[in-house]
Amino acid sequence: MSDTHIQPNTPDATASAEGEDAWPKSVTKVIAGQVKYWRDKRNMSANDLARRTAELGSEVPRSVIANLETGRRESVSVDELLILGAALDVPPLLLLTPVGRITTMRILPGLDAPPWLSRGWIIGARLIDYADSSLQKWREGRRAVVLYDVHRTLVQQYAEVQTRIRRIAADQAHTAPGTSGEQAGRQQRYLQVLVNDLARCLHVLRTHRRTIEQEGFLVPDLPPALTTLLREVEIPEDPAADDWGVALADQSAAEELLLIMRQAQLGRTSDNP
Repeated sequence: MSDTHIQPNTPDATASAEGEDAWPKSVTKVIAGQVKYWRDKRNMSANDLARRTAELGSEVPRSVIANLETGRRESVSVDELLILGAALDVPPLLLLTPVGRITTMRILPGLDAPPWLSRGWIIGARLIDYADSSLQKWREGRRAVVLYDVHRTLVQQYAEVQTRIRRIAADQAHTAPGTSGEQAGRQQRYLQVLVNDLARCLHVLRTHRRTIEQEGFLVPDLPPALTTLLREVEIPEDPAADDWGVALADQSAAEELLLIMRQAQLGRTSDNP
């Protein structure tokens, strides 16, 4: 048998049970194989792993680990899955869905799927087509995940624009006195474009945070400097696509944004989202 898709100490390449009443056992078998694989990879004995779980605050005894790996244990609790993942320094999800190590697994009774797809279903990225599955209900169920993912993307966009603004501002501060007016003008125009982009980011982020709140979810925390910008800087609510620059110029937003950003960054070395 080819071992292209199988590593030592893993379940069979197709980790599915013959009888549907054995489905929970097949799930446990996958987890057991992953625990054994990662324990060996970390050069940990069963005693070492048990000791590490105890250090983390919830011991999984050596006997439990041994019974799990030898197939005498037929179930794994959620808390055990989490603490074993932490003790092995492996995402707990990979103990359940061994991406890249087996070709398929029985993720639900009667339903085999690749670990990558199974992982996607668990984290709300992909729908698995099980009996009477509802795409509409699934989308409703994952709504918070979508809103939070978009929020993170918007914060990252803000951070990227902010970095570019800092660079151009630093360049202006170190511009030699003899710099041509044309070059200085280009820097100023580029700065205005960046401030314009920042204003767009702030507007979209503020609107998105309102949506999260209106849908009844907790609004994610923000880096302190970004919180300050959202609170202090007035951004036009609904300008036409080409009118942001005019609206910002009318309220001297470029200078205001830069000033508040510099104040917010005092004493801070980074502003990572």
